[in-house]
Amino acid sequence: PYKGKICTGLRMNLVRPEYDPILLSYELIKGLKELYPNDFKWNKGSANHWVDQLWGNDNFRKSIDAGISYQEFRKGFESVEREEQKR
Repeated sequence: PYKGKICTGLRMNLVRPEYDPILLSYELIKGLKELYPNDFKWNKGSANHWVDQLWGNDNFRKSIDAGISYQEFRKGFESVEREEQKR
């Protein structure tokens, strides 16, 4: 019933609690960007891209733009994540 209509959102119901929300987000956005290169765009606020504000810097967005795999992207924040978990 939605063929030809613009989708402005996505709702997902997760059934397994042991998922990685960062992996899911990264691969979903990366896949949409690859499937729809002419339609995909990063939303920008008055100063920054919204995703940069959510992530805390531009690494998430720039890694997807560069076509970097999630595994390579994750290496960049694993040590920070481990330190935070110790707290």
